[in-house]
Amino acid sequence: MAFQEKVANISQVHVLSPNLNVDQWLGSEVHPIPTLVYSVDMHMRIKTSEHAHLDLQPGEAVCIRPGTLHQHLESRHKGMYYTQGFLETYSDFRLVDHEDTYRGAADRALLWDMFQEILDEPENEQRCALLINFIRNVNDDGTSKIGGEHPSAARMHEFIRINAHRDISIKDIIGASGLADAQAFAVYKQSYGLTPLHHLLKRRVYMAQAYLRSGMDRKSVVEKSGFQSSRQMNRAFHRFVGMSPRDWLRELRAENEKK
Repeated sequence: MAFQEKVANISQVHVLSPNLNVDQWLGSEVHPIPTLVYSVDMHMRIKTSEHAHLDLQPGEAVCIRPGTLHQHLESRHKGMYYTQGFLETYSDFRLVDHEDTYRGAADRALLWDMFQEILDEPENEQRCALLINFIRNVNDDGTSKIGGEHPSAARMHEFIRINAHRDISIKDIIGASGLADAQAFAVYKQSYGLTPLHHLLKRRVYMAQAYLRSGMDRKSVVEKSGFQSSRQMNRAFHRFVGMSPRDWLRELRAENEKK
C-alpha cells in the first residue's frame, strides 16, 4: 500500500505541549517550531520526561508544540514513518521507509495555518481528519526534493538541534563535524545557507518566543533557551526579530486582543 493510501488510516493524533514542571534530562531536546511525527506502520516511543513516555502505535501521530521537552527513542524495528517541521521559508518533511529516506520541502504559508488548526482542535476524531487533509495537501500542492547535506554539516546540524537549549559553544559544534574550523564553516554554509552560530542563535530565539508565549518568566526563558544572560537574549532578539523580547511580547498580545 502506497504512503498516500496509508495516510487514511490515521486513528489517533496526540498533542504534546510545554510542561513548565519538567526539567531537562540527558538526551532531551526542544524544538522552536511545531513538529509532526506520524508512525505509519511501526511502533515508536517519544520520551516526555525523565520517567514518562508516549508510545505511538501504527496509524498514530503526535503533534509537538514549540518549546516542548521530549526525546525520540530509536526503535528496534524498521518500518515507515513521516516527520514534518516548519523552517523560515518552507516546511520540511521526511518520509522514511525502512532504509530509504525521502526529504522534501513544501509551501510553508499554505500549511502553517492548517497545522495550527490541528494543534488547537480538542477532539481526536476531528484532529485525525485535519491531519489526513494536511498531509495530502503537502503532496497535492507540489513539493521539491531536498538534496543530501554534507555528512559533517549534517552532524553539526543535528548537534545544534539536540543541544541548542544547553550551554554549548561554537567550538563544541565544530567538534561534532570532525573537520578543521574553516572547512566546517564552509560545508555548513554550503549545506544550510548560514553559519553554525547564526543557526544556533536563531534557534534559541525561536525557543525563547515559544516560552514567552506560554507565560514563562523571563529568567526561566533565558535559562531554558540556552542563553547565558538576559543581555545576550536581548541582543539576539534585536538581531533576528528587530526588537526586544518585551516589545515582541507586547506586540503579540496586542495582535491576539484584536482577534
